Amino acid sequence: MPRWALWVPVLFAVGIAVYFELPVDPPPPVAGLLALALGGALAAARLWPRGDLMFLALATILAGILAVWLATWRVAAPVLAETGWHDIDGRVVDISRAGAGAHAIWLSDGEIIVRNLAAGRGRRRLVGAAR
Repeated sequence: MPRWALWVPVLFAVGIAVYFELPVDPPPPVAGLLALALGGALAAARLWPRGDLMFLALATILAGILAVWLATWRVAAPVLAETGWHDIDGRVVDISRAGAGAHAIWLSDGEIIVRNLAAGRGRRRLVGAAR
């Protein structure tokens, strides 16, 4: 039994891999259901000693999925729903190089990375007063 603990990081990584194989990010209600399933698996491991390793393995996989979902949710930023031309309003605070011909344009409400606009490959226009 003591060597079974060595499988915890492997099962946690399996949960992380499962999350990244999902076609879309699960919404918060689904993550809540996963948290309930995690609690249920832990309770089942406590109540049924014969299946404790199976339930603890399931709980570890679910913990990996929830850990990645929580990290993704915590750093989530607004995403444009579709590609194409979009109007973005905001006060330009700073413009800096982001590497490989791209520029990072810092707005007062967040950050927008404008990529592949070097050498006239795209249209860019900033409306406002220059500093």
